[in-house]
Amino acid sequence: MINGDGIAADIQISLSIGGAVSNVLQLDASARLLFNTTGDDQPITIPAQYVDFLLGNSSVPASEDYDSSLVSGLTLTPAELSAKGFTVNGDGSATFTISGTAPGAASPGFYLLATFNANLTIALTFAIGTACAALLYSTA
Repeated sequence: MINGDGIAADIQISLSIGGAVSNVLQLDASARLLFNTTGDDQPITIPAQYVDFLLGNSSVPASEDYDSSLVSGLTLTPAELSAKGFTVNGDGSATFTISGTAPGAASPGFYLLATFNANLTIALTFAIGTACAALLYSTA
């Protein structure tokens, strides 16, 4: 989200490696970058057709160019969507709000938070897990 007051974002990525080699190597990792320079809650509205896609009700028909089975695992239930911080609106759209207050802070202000989680398993025997979170900057 970018407006005249600043920028805000909540970006999360995840990666899994395994599949055919999961007896030898498995890796699950995720990272999140959350920041808000405005000091205000910043709502982002997602149009209904994209919410339908998230809920598995896509109007995109399967075709030679689009295999719906490849994205079927990406769908959420309405409860899962709510648990991720979305509010489903009456018109079918959904709103996600990036807080103006840093996690754990008492008052709003500029902040930057980064988290990283990873689990590595080698030969189904050796397991290494790590998690870290850093509030890199906050004016609150």
